[in-house]
Amino acid sequence: MIHPNRLLELDALRGIACILVVFFHFNVNQPAAWHWVNLGVGGVDLFFMISGFVIFYSLEKNHNAVDFFVARFSRLYPAYWVAVSITSALVLLNGGTIHLHDFLVNLTMLQGYFGVEDIDGAYWTLGIELLFLFFSDFAFYP
Repeated sequence: MIHPNRLLELDALRGIACILVVFFHFNVNQPAAWHWVNLGVGGVDLFFMISGFVIFYSLEKNHNAVDFFVARFSRLYPAYWVAVSITSALVLLNGGTIHLHDFLVNLTMLQGYFGVEDIDGAYWTLGIELLFLFFSDFAFYP
């Protein structure tokens, strides 16, 4: 079902960015001959640009800062908590170690600001995006 307020072009760009990031992660452990697949950095940049636009677009739909934070929190954190838990379980099942403190700090999405290593290296962008949400909220709802 197509929603009248959705921008299909942004959805298409988001899909392209996703494919670029998937190819990048496919390439991480591949020989140098696969260097042409190293477009994931561009995919992450494209995600950031789309997020910047979509955040301000979604700010218009909320009437105040609390509504915005509740909407963002309920959309982002539950899926993130599941991803951190699954990643942690896989690390532990493969004989790795994760300290409880590191796991708990990772659940905040702010581990980089507390000097705690990401449980999954792909999570590095989330703290930046979270701060962007925080500051854009204050810019929009003074």
